[in-house]
Amino acid sequence: KVRAAVMARPAGQRQVLVFTHGFNTRFDEAVFRFAQIVEDTGFQGVPILFSWPSRGSATEYGYDRDSAIYSRDQLEVLLTGLGNESSIGSVDIFAHSMGNWLTLETLRQASIANNKRATSKIRRVVLAAPDVDMDVFRTQITRMGDLSSRFVLYASSDDNALRLSRFLFGGMNRAGENTDLAEFKRLGIEAHDLSGVPGGFGKNHGKAFNDAETVRSIGGVLAERGPEARPGNVISDGVEALGRLTRKLTPGQ
Repeated sequence: KVRAAVMARPAGQRQVLVFTHGFNTRFDEAVFRFAQIVEDTGFQGVPILFSWPSRGSATEYGYDRDSAIYSRDQLEVLLTGLGNESSIGSVDIFAHSMGNWLTLETLRQASIANNKRATSKIRRVVLAAPDVDMDVFRTQITRMGDLSSRFVLYASSDDNALRLSRFLFGGMNRAGENTDLAEFKRLGIEAHDLSGVPGGFGKNHGKAFNDAETVRSIGGVLAERGPEARPGNVISDGVEALGRLTRKLTPGQ
């Protein structure tokens, strides 16, 4: 199915975008959110949703974290399969919230195992509001080597959802609320500070989906063009976009 969808695209659009959703996100909500991402960024390739088993409850943080841990190997299997598919020109990843932890752990283990099939086609990894301990984040990045240069991170100091996560984990700062951009630069990562940007849904946790300028920036990252190339205030609510996306969305799990 993926091969057929990729080959149906023009030669310059044969890339794949994998989305890993965050905590407290049911499958239908993940589909809805991904439809919005694809619509608003203007992504022209093949979208693939990797739906890990979140319980979809705000009180089940521990369950969701264990589910993300459980899903690492399957995400690596997916990325390896995409790397083996000759019709695919490149792979982009968009991770949100706890989906960043899953993505980073998967890429870390693939790097340690020297699984180049899983990593060689990765072009860009968008890390939106990563719910990852900053100390852990540094160790993950260190083990990935040059792969980290393909990351683009969006953080916000007023992300209240990550403040709660920090409280749950003994006051340790989360990568998604760290706005020390120089520190990310030292790690080889391009980072953007969204502090003060209107947050939309989820206690300022959804800025990557709800701020027009940020959406254009991400669209530019995914298209390897400047953010100014997609003009206008292009924030959809996902409903109309979902109808257009349904036939071409390929679940990853």
